[in-house]
Amino acid sequence: MLENEKLDYNKCIEIVKIISKNDKGSVEEIEKCVNDTEVYYDTVKSEFEQDRAIFDCNDKDTIIWIGMVNNLIRHGYACELDWKEELDEFKASLSKIKKGNLIDYSKLDKNDNIEVWCDKINKALKKCNLGISCIDIDSDSYVLFICELDEIKKIEILAKDINHKINLQISTIPQKTKKKNKTKNLGQFSLIFTIIVLICIILYIILQKQIKKSNNNSLKKYDVPDVNINIYPDMNYDINQIDENTVNEIFDIQKPLNL
Repeated sequence: MLENEKLDYNKCIEIVKIISKNDKGSVEEIEKCVNDTEVYYDTVKSEFEQDRAIFDCNDKDTIIWIGMVNNLIRHGYACELDWKEELDEFKASLSKIKKGNLIDYSKLDKNDNIEVWCDKINKALKKCNLGISCIDIDSDSYVLFICELDEIKKIEILAKDINHKINLQISTIPQKTKKKNKTKNLGQFSLIFTIIVLICIILYIILQKQIKKSNNNSLKKYDVPDVNINIYPDMNYDINQIDENTVNEIFDIQKPLNL
């Protein structure tokens, strides 16, 4: 038995009909997804597993909602952008979807982000009764589409009825995503810091070994005989006349016997 059987997922069909303007191929696909979710999942299983990391075929809610998103993207009615996407990619992706060619990108600042760009574009598109809206897929990406403003209001209500979110105000969608990104960035920083510390420790150990090895190599090794030495400092000798016998006499060196 699939989860969320009580929700009316025909509303996803209505959303696709509105956004795609009743595109036959797009509508037929979402109808299969809604009416026979298990069979639909099997036909696009690799897409869900490889692209979305979705492996639970019993999660009807996720399969239908993401299936709807994939459908709109595949048929050219929506695009998906990473939260940190640069302006060139933002323009290229939006230009490929329906009505994306109506957008004037010339006044957008590359130093801004998707939220700011969409806000500026929506102000300009408002005079054409159009707007860029975002489908929430609970990730760190934006799924954007362009639609008439009055239709967007209908879509927002349809999504809300099945516990999902579509909103013209892009900034209202990724609030939880920002928290995820902060946690994600903190985790990345901790990992990098740990790696740097480990590298420093390894380098320190290697350096210490090299220093120790260098010190050992610098020491000269001598074979010193086992002798007894007594020093007589009071004895006076002419330094120029000291020979081996005199040295032995001065220090009273007693050489070991050869047996």
